[in-house]
Parts: sequence; C-alpha cells; structure tokens
Amino acid sequence: MNKTDRGPDTDAALLRALDEAGVGFALFDRDGVSLESSRSFDALAKLPTEAQRDFLHDRVLAAVSRALAGERVDDHCDLGESDASDAHCRRVTAVPMDSGASARVVVWLSDASDAARANAHAKAHAARAARAEAAKDQFLATLSHELRTPLATILGWTQLLKSRSPDSATIDGAMATIDRAARAQLRLIDDILVAARVVAGALRLERRRVDVALAVSRAADAVKATADSKDVRLELALANDCFVDGDSGKLEHVAFHLLGNAIKFSARGGAVRVRVGRDRTSEFATISVSDDGVGIVPELLPRVFDRFTQGETGLTRAHGGLGLGLSLARHLVEAHGGTIDVASDGPGRGTTVLVRMPLAS
Repeated sequence: MNKTDRGPDTDAALLRALDEAGVGFALFDRDGVSLESSRSFDALAKLPTEAQRDFLHDRVLAAVSRALAGERVDDHCDLGESDASDAHCRRVTAVPMDSGASARVVVWLSDASDAARANAHAKAHAARAARAEAAKDQFLATLSHELRTPLATILGWTQLLKSRSPDSATIDGAMATIDRAARAQLRLIDDILVAARVVAGALRLERRRVDVALAVSRAADAVKATADSKDVRLELALANDCFVDGDSGKLEHVAFHLLGNAIKFSARGGAVRVRVGRDRTSEFATISVSDDGVGIVPELLPRVFDRFTQGETGLTRAHGGLGLGLSLARHLVEAHGGTIDVASDGPGRGTTVLVRMPLAS
C-alpha cells in the first residue's frame, strides 16, 4: 500500500493490531505529545520507582526529538535496580513518520533487562577471572620466592662446608641451619599439597581419638625455635581432658599455622598465649591463640580465611608467607566438624583465633 493510500482508519486499525499483538509502541506528534500508546508500552513504562519512570519518560521524549531531527534512534536505557535483584533496562527505538506539520514519531519500547543482566554477569565474570589470574600470578611469584629462600640457605651452607675445613662448632651450626631450612621448605610443600587436595575435594582424615593438648604441644615444639629467634614468649595452658574424633597430623597442622601466624605478626619481645580447654557446655574442645601483635584492620577481618590473603601484598612483605595458613586451618577445622573465628580490636591491638571442635564421645 502506498503512503498516499493510507488514511486515519488504516492507521487506527494497524495500531489496534499491534496493540493486540502485545507490541510496545507509542505515537507522538511533533510537539512530543503522545497520540496513542499500546497496553504493552504502558506496562513497560510502569516501573517500580518514580525516579525510574521519570528517567524513562525523559529518554523517550529525547528520542522523539532526535527522530524528528532525522536521526534513527536505538538506545538502551539502564534504569538501575529497585531492589537487590531486580535490575531494569529498556530498549527505546524511535522512527520518524511523515514530515512537515503532520510529522509524527513512533517509539518502540521493549524489555532488555535479561540482556542487560547477562551482560553485567559477563562483565562481573570477566572481572573475577582477571582477579583470579592476577592472584595466581602473585601466588606463583610469592611461592617461587618462599621456596627459593630456604633452598638458598641450604646451598649457601653446603658450599661453605665444601670450600674449607670447618671446625666442629661451624659444622654443628651449619647442620642446624640446613635442617631448619629443609623443614621450612617441606612445610611449604605440605601446605601446597593440602591446599590442592582441599580445592580438588580430595581431603581425607585418618580419624582416631586425638588428645588436642598433645597435638598443640607438638606444634608448639615445632615453632619454638622461631619464637626464640624473635624473643617471643609462648605461654601454654593445655587442659589434658580434651579429646576429639579426628586426624592427629591434621590437627597439629592447624595448631602449627595458628601459632606460627601469631609469632610471625608479634613484635620482638611479645607473647603468644595458647589455651586448650572446653567450652561452657563441655560439648566442644577449644583452642585459643592470642597475640599482642600488629592486629587486623576491620575491613580485612571477613577475608582472613581466604586463600592468599594477608594485610600486605607483594614480595617485599615484611612477614612473608604464602597466605595459605589460615585458609588451610579453616578447611581442616571444618573437616573435623568444627568452627574457627578470628577477632581483633584493630591495628596494633593483637589478634585472637578461636577453634571449637566437638568432643569425642
């Protein structure tokens, strides 16, 4: 049908047909006055908040003005969220009809919320992937540094012993240093293996009746040399009636990391207080490790059990480490049916970690 053959009745019939088909459209005159709109258009324009409705109204009128100027308009209007999970986006298409004094504009309105959400999710996923890649690169760099340090110590003392005829005191000192460095490297490798099993869902416990005080005492013996080197006192109060159904080696691993972390972040001459006992209900064994060290800033507290999390980043971190200790401790404690929590009053005010595990029947 030619344009000249179309009359008002034809236009009205077409608009009624589009309305019945559920197409969101509105017809505007050259002054921006709405001449007709479909029920779908009105429904799409009926947004939850007044601010959203006003914003869309302004964008539609702007589209009409641009279309009258000869521009074909195809916009996406992001209208934000009316609550935490209800994002809104509308696609506004405006096309001029006729010209001169009888010029009109038809505006098509459609719901683009699903596409907008998908796009937002894709961007969020890409951002998470980029952060994960950056964390992986940082971890590999840190891992290389942490593994290289004890290895360099071992090689250095080995070369020294090979290059001359040392006296017995030098040999004894060298062997002690090499032994500490080798054990430090072995612990790093053990941490990586445990972390890999946790991520793969392959962590297994060799369960038996475990004396919690004995496991903590063994961990304290393992970190004593480190504590002595920093002049940090270990104050132990270990109840001898706390038994859990668990894996002795894994619980020593937990205690080792909690004590090692407390010593690492303690000032020279500080103290680390370790308590093993029962909670008030006598249903849970508790391990409490407190220090008076650097403390934790409030914004970091919710993330201290995340992998690779520390208060500092980069290879120049004063305290070193892979940032795996507390994450591994959490997974191992939870594998025993327990919980682990951390508290700190802020920077310079120390930290307390509390572990609770069900007592053996």
